[in-house]
Amino acid sequence: MLIFAVSKFFPKFNEKYWEYHFLKNGLMPIKLRTNDSIIVHPNDNFISKSIFRYRFIYEDIYWILKSYSLYCNSFIDIGANIGYFTVTIGKSMCKKGIVIAIEPDPENFLILKKNVKNNSIIANLENVALSEKEGFMDLFINRENKGAHTLFEFHPSEYEGKIRIETTTLNKILEKYNPPEPILVKIDVEGFEFDVFKGGGKLLEKKCIILSEFSPRLYRRLNREPKELLEEISRFGYKIFETISGKRITPQGFDSLCKVNQTDLLFIKDNVL
Repeated sequence: MLIFAVSKFFPKFNEKYWEYHFLKNGLMPIKLRTNDSIIVHPNDNFISKSIFRYRFIYEDIYWILKSYSLYCNSFIDIGANIGYFTVTIGKSMCKKGIVIAIEPDPENFLILKKNVKNNSIIANLENVALSEKEGFMDLFINRENKGAHTLFEFHPSEYEGKIRIETTTLNKILEKYNPPEPILVKIDVEGFEFDVFKGGGKLLEKKCIILSEFSPRLYRRLNREPKELLEEISRFGYKIFETISGKRITPQGFDSLCKVNQTDLLFIKDNVL
């Protein structure tokens, strides 16, 4: 505890202890403030290092998912990375329904598997990317941030290469596992949300609570109109909220949401709550 307390306030010390941890312990689980344990990625300077340093990250998102999990019987973690939310949210969800975690990067996926096993979570794991169709695509690997791999190559200097990965659709995942409703869904796919929803129309027909990144600026760079996505989701009877500092905010129309660079949105089916 003393080492952690010192490292929290002295970044240089933290850097040395970060390296020392892996030299001495390798992939040893780190105890979280949620009382779960998680193995982190030794070469990730963002998500994994933040978990190592603070033992609790994405606090606003965690509490939103945790509170709405009480109303749901299944959890789908799309863009699971090393399983931070698969573990912290899925641990209670797997006792009453189905947990599904989807992560395309093979390195992250291996750690995800270890974290699920170490926490005795019954989960269905898929080493694929979700798209609008089945097939294969290139995944561009971010050099420093193992949570920022992307299917779009926007900043070549940030990537150390690319790998070929399998893609499937969210509809296929739903057909395979048939998760009981209501379903809690988290989507973090680095700007690929349009394609996830295009291949997941059956999800919108179900009773769901969906927390997703929404990146209008990025969508427009891909020649996609962000308002169209919001209109399509609302057509299925979803109310749309912006989440700011853990609070659910009713937006002043779709146009206001489409002016931001990036935000997190909450989609709640009318008959869920």
